[in-house]
Amino acid sequence: MGGVGKTELSLQYASSNQQNYPGGICWIEAREQSIPRQIVDFAEAHLDLELPKKIEKPLEKVNWCWQNWPTGNTLVIFNDVTSYALIKPYLPPTETRFYILLTTRLKLLKDSERLELDVLQPEDAFLLLELLVSKERVQAEADVARQICQWLGYLPLGLELVSRYLARKLDLTLTEMLARLNEKRLEQRALKKSEIESDMTADLGVAAAFELSWSELNSLAQEIGCLLSVFDVVSITWSVIEQCFCTIDPEELEDVRDYQLLGLHLLQREDNRVYRLHELVREFFQAKLIENSECNLQKAITTRIAQIIKQDPFAIIKILNKKLLDWQWSNDILQPSALEIGDLLLIAQQAWSKGIGPLSQLVLEHRVDGSFPTIGISFYQRYDEQINDFLTYAHIGKNFSNSNPEPVVDFPLEGEILWNANHDQYDEKINTLMDAGWQSFGGSLLRQQASWPWKQIIEPSIQSLSSYLNERRLPVDPGGLSFEAAWHAACALTRDNYLKRSNYFIFVPVSIQELENKLTELDNWRFSLMMQYCINQLRTEVECARQQGATHLQQPKAFQDFKTNFITSPEILLSYTAYVFEGALISYQQLIDRWFPNLASNFRLGSYLPAQLIGTVVPPDQDNKVKVDYYWKPLPKGQRSCVDFRLSDQTSSEDSPRYRAVLGQQELLRPGHEMNRQHRVCSWHPFSKHWLGGYPITELTYQWLWEDLAKTKWVKDTLSHAGYPYWR
Repeated sequence: MGGVGKTELSLQYASSNQQNYPGGICWIEAREQSIPRQIVDFAEAHLDLELPKKIEKPLEKVNWCWQNWPTGNTLVIFNDVTSYALIKPYLPPTETRFYILLTTRLKLLKDSERLELDVLQPEDAFLLLELLVSKERVQAEADVARQICQWLGYLPLGLELVSRYLARKLDLTLTEMLARLNEKRLEQRALKKSEIESDMTADLGVAAAFELSWSELNSLAQEIGCLLSVFDVVSITWSVIEQCFCTIDPEELEDVRDYQLLGLHLLQREDNRVYRLHELVREFFQAKLIENSECNLQKAITTRIAQIIKQDPFAIIKILNKKLLDWQWSNDILQPSALEIGDLLLIAQQAWSKGIGPLSQLVLEHRVDGSFPTIGISFYQRYDEQINDFLTYAHIGKNFSNSNPEPVVDFPLEGEILWNANHDQYDEKINTLMDAGWQSFGGSLLRQQASWPWKQIIEPSIQSLSSYLNERRLPVDPGGLSFEAAWHAACALTRDNYLKRSNYFIFVPVSIQELENKLTELDNWRFSLMMQYCINQLRTEVECARQQGATHLQQPKAFQDFKTNFITSPEILLSYTAYVFEGALISYQQLIDRWFPNLASNFRLGSYLPAQLIGTVVPPDQDNKVKVDYYWKPLPKGQRSCVDFRLSDQTSSEDSPRYRAVLGQQELLRPGHEMNRQHRVCSWHPFSKHWLGGYPITELTYQWLWEDLAKTKWVKDTLSHAGYPYWR
């Protein structure tokens, strides 16, 4: 990479080995100067060669010089090669007396012909600082000196520039030097080469050295570099980058990585598909991000992440889980205003809403008209005895009235009132806020992290989604899932304490007319959110039943036969199993299509839809357990999902055409099943007569959906109330 000391090492080698090259040491600057002119000038000035006037072409002049070069070993150094094709025609002939040394940021030649230079080891960097500044001065602030070395990423160019700066400013402490670096970053004068440093090998400061490599990157490589600078200085798996650029061919991304970022040593490979940026390269890329975004770093990073989230909301969950955005802003960065922080929250909210699509209407707070409420934000400081200092907190409120059209405003709340319910003005202030339309408000410790606005928006919505799933109340169109919730509401409205009565009682049909009368009299606000959901689904099912000319709601025959017959025949068992799995499969697809259309491709099961469930049902044996194994088989788009269950006295064998047909697709295992890798045999799933409780379609559907979401870290804790009534 630039600034690692390639030129200096070449000079040191040449200086130390002059006696080994009696034919001379020819130094050629390969970046922008005329290579033929330099070779000819060297030959005329130092070797007393006089070119014949009849030779006019530059290449012919160079070849004449090589052919007439004095005898003896000769070292030819091409410094800062930007293109091998540019220097290749002018290389000396392949004779043993010519030795060629190239310095370059590119990966040229074979591994055996290339010495790659890395930054210094921490202790070597510390020793260099001692050598260039003074041992006494560095030892006096040893800890700070090590921090400076780390800040500079142990880059020789940065260390030399800072050391020379300190050597000129004898009254400047290392602590003050570190503060200046934190404040002005790469713009700090110490990182720029001064005109008075004429004895310094490097011609450029740190930023200017990196600028040369930046100019050689194409637009995609520059964009990837800026994205990498958004993350912490840690090892990053390449899959994160692929997810952030999900619309670009992965092979194209690999080429940009390998031939440009790695090729110019702007990116470092640490392991298989694991990479990281050097500290100062990251600083440089961040400066470019700010320059391209024309805003401050906080907003530039939030905006860059927002562009990704709109395309792939799963990316931000992966980024947050890996803590790639948890790095701290420098304390010297100007503290943003409350409205600026509110603007970051707004950017995060809009991007998240766009990315998750229809789901945002459930998990994000909206006004009645579907628009987002106004965000209000204000700061206050609170003394923390543990750290013996003040911490900044943010009051965050949401105004649902339409009186204020501004998306972000100053929240009219001061001090610690939200954290002190005994405050004299607590009730009065809260009532005043609610009267003004502030229906949602709380507080959060303001952290100087790029992840902060995203956590404020995403974590509550994931918690809300977890609640919807645990309470089994995602709104759905008519069907098995909707009917079970509606049936729960129907029984609750027409049969007091129905759960405590006989099991048979809950299978008696319910009059549509009676239900319509009950629904007309209801005030939804008197019920819990879960019961409100069931009542709304009941309205949906009643309307659907009326359209079909039905007079009663009643449980399907397959369900009643299985639950009410004392002796369950294999045929009843098969019918019930097919009913449950087909209902769950159709319901699962309904939920995916309605609430997760933008996300289905990231779901293991959702990506198979439409699908066929192929399964085997084994009737009860001596332990009175039914056993089922089944697999998902993707179907062509446009087909209807379906099930194919059959009775058997044993699981599908590996020799079975059904078994091979299913497993031949891909590893389509039932959620929760484990596969024996050696024999590829799926475990069986035993269930009793009370398997999945009284609402089996709901239970199975939400098990599938929970497992899909859990794999993407979109839900909290575990799916609760399994097999029991969840609607209270």
